[in-house]
Amino acid sequence: MRSLYLLAILIFFNQGIGSLAAQPLYYFLRETLGIGIPTIMMLGALANLPWLIKPVWGFLSDSFSIFGYRRKSYIILFSLLGTVSFLLIGLSPFISLPVLVGLMILGSIGEAGGNVAVNGMGVEEGNKDGTTGKFQSVCWGALGVGSVLTGVTGGYIAEKASYHLAFVILALFPILIAVMALRHPEQKAEASHKAVGPIIKDFLIKLKNKQIFLCSLFLFFLWFSPSFGTPLLDRMRTVLHMSKVWIGWLDTIGSACGIVGAMVYFKVSKSINMKRWLYYGTVLSALATFAYLYLTPTTLFWYTIVFGVASQFIHLLMLNLMAMTCPEGTEATTYALLCSLVNCASFFSNLVGAKCFALFGYNGLIIISGVTTLMCLGFIPYLEVNKNVL
Repeated sequence: MRSLYLLAILIFFNQGIGSLAAQPLYYFLRETLGIGIPTIMMLGALANLPWLIKPVWGFLSDSFSIFGYRRKSYIILFSLLGTVSFLLIGLSPFISLPVLVGLMILGSIGEAGGNVAVNGMGVEEGNKDGTTGKFQSVCWGALGVGSVLTGVTGGYIAEKASYHLAFVILALFPILIAVMALRHPEQKAEASHKAVGPIIKDFLIKLKNKQIFLCSLFLFFLWFSPSFGTPLLDRMRTVLHMSKVWIGWLDTIGSACGIVGAMVYFKVSKSINMKRWLYYGTVLSALATFAYLYLTPTTLFWYTIVFGVASQFIHLLMLNLMAMTCPEGTEATTYALLCSLVNCASFFSNLVGAKCFALFGYNGLIIISGVTTLMCLGFIPYLEVNKNVL
């Protein structure tokens, strides 16, 4: 388990530090190329397409071993893909927009594939003793540490250098993941002689579960709330006239507060009343959205602190719900399927957010997003989850 936690920490740290390129790339697209906000949001959605098909990577990992291993071999291969993709972006002095997006998609495949494989390990082990919440807290705490390091650093790179430097730095971490995965003592899988058809049939039988369907709908619509991240960033620059470095500091502070949220969830995850906190989490998410109708540098600072802790706690609550829903024997695939639904919702959230911003402006987008979140309360009474203490 120690080796598994170390591997998971590396993978999620790499995922968190992936945001290092977000600010420099945004400013390059927006301020150098003059690309509009809706277009940037759509390009970002395209680059995240591999996260929508995570069940593919999960199905491969659950069903087919490479060199006798169902997890570590995939982590190594996906890590190498990420390194090559990011190096090509970082070392190319000029790169066309379609090629840039294509390489970012390949890099996303590398991140998504490794994420699926290590989550399969964690859910498989955690469901045996009820520690999936603790595992996810450790993972997302590591992601938060990576994000802390990238907030102000990304702002500094955007101010002093270019996105090329960010991608060169990002190419280094998947190599460490590959080395750690190579050393991980995974037990070899038994050789399977089943054809693909029967394997898929067995998986679909396990998925015929009403709770999986209801959980999927709830999570999809919760994450479907129209995104306002890019319009908020633009408002911080053009209306509030905040510097790139200070925006980076806000990202860093928010990530640090997210680590606090992960620590809190780690402490209470085994005793929490899941259903009660699903209500609390949904309402709080909507209120946090509405709060962004009132923006000043001061309120943004306090939003970053309060919502940084709360949003991470709520996020881990949802991930724990997803892990509890996975049938035995299909941990990687089912968890990846639920994650893909969430990522699919985020993909459409960006597209719908871009359209709402174009039609209704910033305030209209915020109101629509908050109301959409509140509508998810209707699913919670039908979810069968544990009813413990808190």
